[in-house]
Amino acid sequence: MESRRARKAARPAIHAMPRGGWVVGVDGVVPMTKFWTVRQEEMIREYGHLGAEAVAQAIEAECGVKRTVRAVQQHAHVIHASLRVKPVCPECGVIGLPLNYQSGLCPKCNTLLRLQEELAYNELLLRERIEAVGSELFDEAVRLYNSKRRENARLCKKFGLPTRRERKGEDCCLCPSCMLWPECLGPICDTG
Repeated sequence: MESRRARKAARPAIHAMPRGGWVVGVDGVVPMTKFWTVRQEEMIREYGHLGAEAVAQAIEAECGVKRTVRAVQQHAHVIHASLRVKPVCPECGVIGLPLNYQSGLCPKCNTLLRLQEELAYNELLLRERIEAVGSELFDEAVRLYNSKRRENARLCKKFGLPTRRERKGEDCCLCPSCMLWPECLGPICDTG
């Protein structure tokens, strides 16, 4: 029978085995760090909105310590940090607000984008209006309208007919375009 001392000597020393386990790193197989540093916990809080996998990758990239996704999840639970994936606005970087499904932006950035679109559209309309009003065809139409208006005013004056301004206040003659037809009793009507 073996002595107690011999059995104890056959067992590996407790301090020789790392408590966190072994990890394959840049330097080969190295012991996993058991303790979480303050910086690693800060990184869980900073990058928690991206999910546990992203936090594990960020810790490995910045601190050089490999943490499994499960280890990140457990430690986040211990320090009461959320690992829920939240949307991030690509324009302003705000975290957690619902993004517009068409533009992919937060409400503030989406409103600013729509404002810019409306300003651009308004500018386009103004340019088109200036081009349309400034055209020779428009100028010719205005000239023709003014000449016909003056000619009609001269004819009304020549033959003693009421002018357009005078006609607005009285009833018109019997015609289908009259608002009062067939009850029209105006002074011009023959049947009235």
